[in-house]
Amino acid sequence: MNCFNQSSGAFLLPNAYDLKIASSIIKSGNLVAVPTETVYGLAGNALNESAIKKIFETKKRPLTDPLIVHVHSLEQVFSLTHLSHIKNVDKLFEAFWPGAITLIFPKKPTVPSLVTAGLDSIAVRMPSHPVFRSLLKLCNVPLAAPSANPFAYVSPTSAQHVRDSFGLELPVIDGGTCLHGVESTVLSLLDPIEPVVLRPGPVSVEAISSVLDLKVKSSQDVSDPDTLSRSPGMMKKHYSPNSSLVLFDSPEDLREFDLGSSVVICIQKHQNLFPAKEWVFLSKKGDINEAAKNVFSELRKWDSKYDKIYFQRFPNSEIGIAVNDRLKRAAAQ
Repeated sequence: MNCFNQSSGAFLLPNAYDLKIASSIIKSGNLVAVPTETVYGLAGNALNESAIKKIFETKKRPLTDPLIVHVHSLEQVFSLTHLSHIKNVDKLFEAFWPGAITLIFPKKPTVPSLVTAGLDSIAVRMPSHPVFRSLLKLCNVPLAAPSANPFAYVSPTSAQHVRDSFGLELPVIDGGTCLHGVESTVLSLLDPIEPVVLRPGPVSVEAISSVLDLKVKSSQDVSDPDTLSRSPGMMKKHYSPNSSLVLFDSPEDLREFDLGSSVVICIQKHQNLFPAKEWVFLSKKGDINEAAKNVFSELRKWDSKYDKIYFQRFPNSEIGIAVNDRLKRAAAQ
């Protein structure tokens, strides 16, 4: 953890003064939790092996799970990766960066092997969150920043979620609630002829295919575990609450269950509600993007308050594909 005293309980604010404090902490080899447009990240200098070790130790994350490295410029990308053989990569930069997509490239030897779990590839993202971008520029080094939560637990989408997990010792920049509330799309470009989305996220396979003008595979098209392991977030059980998570497609499917002492989380309000301790609706108007933004926060809110959480699957398109991926892993035994 960081040698940083937050006895007042205050968060770091997204202003110039506090961002300089955060930058100094990172430059000293310590960690700061940061807001991004996807989820909150646990940030440290990606070129400092001591800082990277602290990320793994703080999260209790296995060393076999690679980290995503965040940058503020293409110059930083070029310093970390080999890009010359990848056709049309500039189209991806123009269409999706800064934004919620991570790209996997062959890595240069200057990147510590600890960051990439010993792999010859590196996952890189240029985030769009203005606070994180300002911090990246102040630090002027690439920052590794996996989700700021204990490994395999529900991802954090607010500063308070991070504080709930790690207490006052870890400095946290409060940048508000995350825009997407779901981790970035991870696209592997190691085979430039057949790019593959290893982890679904806010940027869809269809959108990527349209920009590249070629068919892009999804993780369902890949059976090789070594290929899938190049992306974080691919464990069978991940994003999991302590309570048992039960998934369903329609509230009508719940008629057979005894819901008397459970919480039921739906995308929007249903006409015929059955007896349950709590009913929760992710979006009043049934807006899928709004609902997705609230998935992790609601899982955290009700975790351990009830033995079981019943959670409605999303329509399996656009952001719903990413949410269903997280829910499937969260519910795995």
